[in-house]
Amino acid sequence: MAHLLQQAVINRYGAADWTCTDLPRVEGETPVGGVYIKQRCTKDTAARQLALETHFLRKPGQQAVNPATREYTQASSKAGRDSSCSTPPTPSRDIALSARGCRPA
Repeated sequence: MAHLLQQAVINRYGAADWTCTDLPRVEGETPVGGVYIKQRCTKDTAARQLALETHFLRKPGQQAVNPATREYTQASSKAGRDSSCSTPPTPSRDIALSARGCRPA
């Protein structure tokens, strides 16, 4: 789940000095099991700039249960795909960022 990845990243780089902003809801977005997360967090260190965007919500039109199959559907849960980490340019920078699941900035 996205919010668990968010916590792992924040713990990895230290919980202090993150600046987190709740992003505006789009009409029709709803919580999943009472939880709604749409947030962007950033942190600057001497070595890198970190940005983490987390979404845990149902998009407009998504339903908790598929009416045809009566099975639970998946919510929109993103963290890693919207995360970016940047470090000073080096020849191996893009490979290292990619290995950590980060997009080069």
